[in-house]
Amino acid sequence: MADDKLVPTGVSFASWNAGAAVLHPDRRVEPDDRETPLNKDFYQNLKAQAWWQLRRRFEKTHRCVSDLTGQTRYDQDELISLPSDLPLLRTLQKELSQPTASKSTKMKMVIDKQPEGTRSPNLADAVVMCYWPVSDGVYDRMEWV
Repeated sequence: MADDKLVPTGVSFASWNAGAAVLHPDRRVEPDDRETPLNKDFYQNLKAQAWWQLRRRFEKTHRCVSDLTGQTRYDQDELISLPSDLPLLRTLQKELSQPTASKSTKMKMVIDKQPEGTRSPNLADAVVMCYWPVSDGVYDRMEWV
């Protein structure tokens, strides 16, 4: 695209390597909970960490929306919302619910985003990547909670 001058001014691309090492390996899975494991002990790779964090966004959003008392509070940057008029919304919802989690031989979380009999969840992968911090391919310089 760059050779054909199709990249808009100010837009840059960074590779997203799902098999890369986890971000912030020595931080806790839940930063405010000293009982949770370290990222490096919980996730097999960046893909597992990214998909789990997106799942947590949806969980936190659900908790906020479902709390009739209004006492559940999260920073807005930790939440997610999909507009009801989003093109391909039903396809995206199906893809987001498709991956499964299991444990590797090292007892770390792995994500199978394409279980047997399913198609690659390309839309869901795009959402995972959009909500995951990347800066010039250097993951550990980014802040993530």
